[in-house]
Amino acid sequence: MPPAAETALYTERMAPPVWAWLVAVVIGACFGAALQVALGTAAGLPAFVVAEALALFVVGRTGVRVAVTADTLRAGRGTLPRSVIASVQPLDPATTYALRGRDANPSAFHVIASWVPTAVRVDLADARDPTPYWFVSTRRPAQLAALLDPLGHEVTPPA
Repeated sequence: MPPAAETALYTERMAPPVWAWLVAVVIGACFGAALQVALGTAAGLPAFVVAEALALFVVGRTGVRVAVTADTLRAGRGTLPRSVIASVQPLDPATTYALRGRDANPSAFHVIASWVPTAVRVDLADARDPTPYWFVSTRRPAQLAALLDPLGHEVTPPA
């Protein structure tokens, strides 16, 4: 019998914004129309449908999920035991922008939803892990940071 799923203390799904879906529809339509012109209606119509479906599939896969249980932080495809979290910092939009770009550490684990302006930085206390921190996009950085803070400090919301 499989183990019971852990109860999530926090969950967040950051789906792509409406404009991203519209761009995917337009790109799929342009590509599909070009194939239909090149191949003719009989072969082009299925190619058109496939191009649209592929464009929408790609955009749908860009959504980011974040979940916290009593023992783990799951962000994107990564899973982090909460026991190795040293500190958590909620980030305002300016700091988030800097840590996604010029101030980013390439050794860090990044889970980025580029359309979300805020994030948290989770510093690690595991000497065996070469990853210095996790950078996780979130729409609720103060709430996520307060939940993950191993020492239970009062977390100041980002400006």
